[in-house]
Amino acid sequence: MFRNYLKIAFRNISRNKVFSFINIFGLAIGLTVSIIILVYVKHELSYDKFHDNYSNIYRLGISQAQGENIEFIAITSPAMGPDLSKELPEIKKFVRIFSSGGGIYTLNDENYESRNLVYADSTFFEVFSFDLLTGDPKSVLKSPNSIVLTESLANKIFKDVNPVGKQLIYNGDMNLMVTGVAKDPPGNSHFTFDALLSFNTFSEQEGFYGRWDGNFSYYTYLELQDGINMDELKLKMEDVFYENLNIHIESMGWKILPILEPIKDIYLKSELQYNIGKTGNIKMVYIFIAIAIFILLIAGINFMNLTTALSIKRIKEVAVRKVIGASRRRIIAQFLNESILISFIALIIALIFIETFMPGFNGMFNKELRLYTISNIDLLVSIPVIVILLGIISGSYPALIMSGFKPVSLMKGLIIHRKSKFSLQNILVVFQFVISIVLIISTTIIYFQINYMTNKDLGFNKENLLVVSLHSEKSVENSDVIRDRFIQNTNIINSTVASAFPANGLTQNGYRPEGSDLSMMFHALYVDFNYINTLGLEIVKGRSFNHDHPTDADKLLINETLANEMGWDDPIGKYIERNGKQEIIGVVKDFHFTTLNQVIAPLIITMKPQKSMIISKVKDNNLKETLEYMENEWVKLTGDNTFKYYFVSDIHDRLYKTDAKFGEIILAFSALAIFIACMGLFGLTAFITTQRTKEIGIRKSLGASAFSINKLILKQFINIVLVSMLFAWPIAYYAMNNWLQNYAYKINLHLGYFLIASVIALIIAIVTISYQSFKAARTNPVESLKYE
Repeated sequence: MFRNYLKIAFRNISRNKVFSFINIFGLAIGLTVSIIILVYVKHELSYDKFHDNYSNIYRLGISQAQGENIEFIAITSPAMGPDLSKELPEIKKFVRIFSSGGGIYTLNDENYESRNLVYADSTFFEVFSFDLLTGDPKSVLKSPNSIVLTESLANKIFKDVNPVGKQLIYNGDMNLMVTGVAKDPPGNSHFTFDALLSFNTFSEQEGFYGRWDGNFSYYTYLELQDGINMDELKLKMEDVFYENLNIHIESMGWKILPILEPIKDIYLKSELQYNIGKTGNIKMVYIFIAIAIFILLIAGINFMNLTTALSIKRIKEVAVRKVIGASRRRIIAQFLNESILISFIALIIALIFIETFMPGFNGMFNKELRLYTISNIDLLVSIPVIVILLGIISGSYPALIMSGFKPVSLMKGLIIHRKSKFSLQNILVVFQFVISIVLIISTTIIYFQINYMTNKDLGFNKENLLVVSLHSEKSVENSDVIRDRFIQNTNIINSTVASAFPANGLTQNGYRPEGSDLSMMFHALYVDFNYINTLGLEIVKGRSFNHDHPTDADKLLINETLANEMGWDDPIGKYIERNGKQEIIGVVKDFHFTTLNQVIAPLIITMKPQKSMIISKVKDNNLKETLEYMENEWVKLTGDNTFKYYFVSDIHDRLYKTDAKFGEIILAFSALAIFIACMGLFGLTAFITTQRTKEIGIRKSLGASAFSINKLILKQFINIVLVSMLFAWPIAYYAMNNWLQNYAYKINLHLGYFLIASVIALIIAIVTISYQSFKAARTNPVESLKYE
């Protein structure tokens, strides 16, 4: 019997090639998008769950409050982890990590670059489940100057030689002993590394500040005992914070409290500032899940509508089968088998599409997603079940309707005039276009927001700013000389030594402004005389630092936000105190020194030395020769053959890369959604025109023009699209208004975005409908009147 069902199903598919193709292709696209998104979502939700004891691992963060101002940050002081672990038996182990960025390793006079060196406590491999290939987990990071290399970095430096026990020179002046090799961190870790250096390498150095009340630069992770009461633990931690910190700062209006973040929530859900490594966005995951469901629904609705349209052509077939004794159950089974068969054909095509398009998706999001992995076994098992359910649900409506009519009604074609069927189909089409219009509106708003961020005036000129990192002691010592040599080149407009450039945030320190009894946290930027001119910052009051005023080394510049927060109309001559009073000599026009997700905060610019980089403003022309000159001068003055540079504009572009890629993905999904919806509209138009064939023939016989007939058909579907707009607009407004809250600086939602998207959807619908309606309108009325 099953074989007979298959034969009939294949025969019916081959008889209606166009409709079957639309059905299969639309469903294949829907399945492709949905499966790729499911793989992506599963990967995002898996972050940091590879650690054996991830449910007991928490990151310690802090909330620091001064009056009504509260900040939530992920960094801690170095004493917090050890002291909490000592005082509280609920804490099993702690580990602190500190990312120092890149550096240069030297072996046998050959230099090798490292981009991600992390300092870590000796408990690192006991708390975390990163694979240590060689070495003892308890001792590899115990001694000062011990380093663990990742497998890829070890192979890069030592080739096939076992590196354990070998020595390396780091940044030209630090001797390190390789004590282990670790497997490269997996892609679903919220922080990564290419080398680990023992924490006490620098914590035991002279000048290291290891107390509670300063040096907030470290990420502290705590492994807790099983089955503890988290509320009680937090209260105990607050007591330890009070005894060691708050008792000393409460008189200044400060209060710092602990925050415990489950490690499994850090990547997607952390709202703390200064996160280490990459972060995701749980809202984006929810949006992608919604898109997967909606596109699959659109494809399923198409399937149902087109299957219904095809079933009308089979009225006599069903009637004859019922007359010769076919039961309702057998007719339902036949329709459902055909639907399930089409679903599985679509699945086969979708699996081919997935292999084709997954690399492009991975490239956009910098992922390495694959469908066929052990971790996706549950997904692989559930996909066929989903496809069967999709086939049953999509085929159930025509199966139940067609099998329920009496043979006489079927033979006479009386069911064609039942209007209830049309209302359901129209509702489904409205639903399709609501989703499509919401996606088009969202794409439009995302595009304009990203364009706004890309082109917004940042308050400084980011173009042609070239940054050279000072990654060794010798380069720091000679930084002023290197800067001056750079400026001697006519292709270099200006050059400056500084602690940072405006991009994704600056360090913070406590200061006491004039007229205040309390210390306040301000961002700080350490510069030289050339910084303001090199970056093109604008002085709005007072003056900038000047070579002719040597005492400027003890002066300050502030930004407009700091002056406004202090209520200073004229801040020139006022002082801000930190290790002595420093006079304010100028006010810099506000500029963005972090992403546009955050408002501009109070900023102090000081000449106190903290040299991390040389920033040079270069000319567009002869860039190759300029770089060669800079590299030659660098090598002469540092003896370091590794010349590392990058452009500020590239860093800024990367800051919004995720948002841009998100916009591109939404655009692609919107295009697919409207394409699938139009395929369904095409099929439904064919269905309607087929049902009204005789009516069209009569109208033409009575003198109706092709245009009037086309208008008649268009009117029905245009009304459907217009109704869809009424539902889509408030949904899109709510979704996009919520999304824009992620940005401190954003576009205003106005009617134009909604009108643009709706007009696009309307034009696409009209073009889609017009093909079938004009085709029906041009049909010979004699042929139309003969139609049964």
